[in-house]
Amino acid sequence: MKCPDCGQVLNQVEVEELDKSFRCDNCGGFWMQGWVINRVSTGQMKTLEKNSNSVTTPAVRKCPVDGTEMSKPREGESFPAQLGLVKCPQCNMWWVPGNDLFELAQAYKAKKDYQMFWNKPAEWTAWAMPVVTVLLLTLGVAGGVYMVRYRQQAIITADSGIISFAAVYTGQGQATVSFKSQQEVKFIEYRQENAVEWLPAPVILTGKLYITRLSGLTEGGSYEIRIGDKIFRLLTVVAQPN
Repeated sequence: MKCPDCGQVLNQVEVEELDKSFRCDNCGGFWMQGWVINRVSTGQMKTLEKNSNSVTTPAVRKCPVDGTEMSKPREGESFPAQLGLVKCPQCNMWWVPGNDLFELAQAYKAKKDYQMFWNKPAEWTAWAMPVVTVLLLTLGVAGGVYMVRYRQQAIITADSGIISFAAVYTGQGQATVSFKSQQEVKFIEYRQENAVEWLPAPVILTGKLYITRLSGLTEGGSYEIRIGDKIFRLLTVVAQPN
């Protein structure tokens, strides 16, 4: 694959622990999935070096996979205004130019620190995930191995002590899930009822409460949420005021 900004070859790199991302060694840009950006926004980023080269931004950026013109974040996806992230509407992969990934991590850390200082955890969790995540599974052996690694992080033992579970459908295909656990949790799994595949969703720990946001849900549907050996249910129906 070639860099959409400078045309150099993109090389594989790990931004956190489980991702298969790519980076341009010339201009420093990253090619990655949305859930990786979400992890970076919550402080889950490996130690990487910033890039010192400057590259002229092209008027139109095209997806390095299929050549589709990429676009700016859509409604519901929130980033600092000065950052130039774009997404491919076909494969849902993201291009994060230059040092914007480092700026994103710094901006979200500053905002989290502000919210925590003023004791506003609810406001922090409301925007904790900047990307509306769409899970993309790569076909073939490599994709299968990647999915196994991904799911291993979601497994919790039976005596994990999941308590204070709450799942609230907020409309527009989104729901907020929160719970407490005696063990560390990195991911939960969810699926539409009777579906075959479970989808992973990364969680963040705010105080003693684990929180995540599910997106892309079907209105009026029934979903199962699995945490360890426990399964909870969520109806995607907006509560009507009395």
